Amino acid sequence: MNNTERNAIKRKEWRRNNRDKVLAQKKRYRDKHKDELKERAKEYSSSYEVKLQNTITRSARACFEVGTLTSDEIHNLLIGQGGLCNSCGIEISHELNNINLDHYIPTSLGGKNAIENVQWLCGDCNKKKGANAPTEQLTFFINKDNA
Repeated sequence: MNNTERNAIKRKEWRRNNRDKVLAQKKRYRDKHKDELKERAKEYSSSYEVKLQNTITRSARACFEVGTLTSDEIHNLLIGQGGLCNSCGIEISHELNNINLDHYIPTSLGGKNAIENVQWLCGDCNKKKGANAPTEQLTFFINKDNA
């Protein structure tokens, strides 16, 4: 273990043991930079490309692989689905604020961050699916319907 790794472990341990100090420092920072943070949040929330790229990056990090999805691929997937949820078929869009990029096989279960493994779902269907693989999801809905 090198020095950088040891220092990172010590910092992490210090933050865990001094949670109150860390939270107080974060609050002071937010109070001091309130206007700047509001402006940054406003810019972020208005940028479709930023949201899309963050979704791709977050998914890639979750499965520890370099992102292989591009903004164009994801946009074309939505067009290919006709702007409809891939599960229930209702209209989805960023304007309706009901759109979620979902992995057929969740990254937490070893699914890849590739175009073949993603689909657009509405918020309700994505919540129902959760982090289940397709077979687990199907079993859940069959059991729920027969109960």
